[in-house]
Amino acid sequence: MGDAAARPAGPDLTALANTPATALAPGVYTSSSGTMTIGPGGILYLRGKGVYIFQMGTGLTVGDGASVVLLGGAKASDIFWNVGSLASFGSTAAWSGTIMAGTAVTMGSLTTLDGRALAKAEVTLISNTITVPKNGK
Repeated sequence: MGDAAARPAGPDLTALANTPATALAPGVYTSSSGTMTIGPGGILYLRGKGVYIFQMGTGLTVGDGASVVLLGGAKASDIFWNVGSLASFGSTAAWSGTIMAGTAVTMGSLTTLDGRALAKAEVTLISNTITVPKNGK
């Protein structure tokens, strides 16, 4: 969590996250507002091999059915979500990467995660599937 937070700020992901058909390349992305929201059914495309670091000073909110789509060699094991406090996921979301939350991670029912959910206080799961990525995935 410390390394991801210490990286220099990158492009503002606040606006990029909800832009249709935007595919982000590997790099560091920072939320100028401190939060990032992906609305219900929203899709965040990540394209290319390399490390992706997302920095949010306070929160990450993922709506029902929202997803991360990996393209062009992007791997769940190379994606890191550094969230200052709460990462909250609606139902049936499909997410990828390691979520590192300062307070808590809460996942709605039937949400899937190809990665890890780490928090300093608590991780709440409701009928979820978490797959820990292997080095090659």
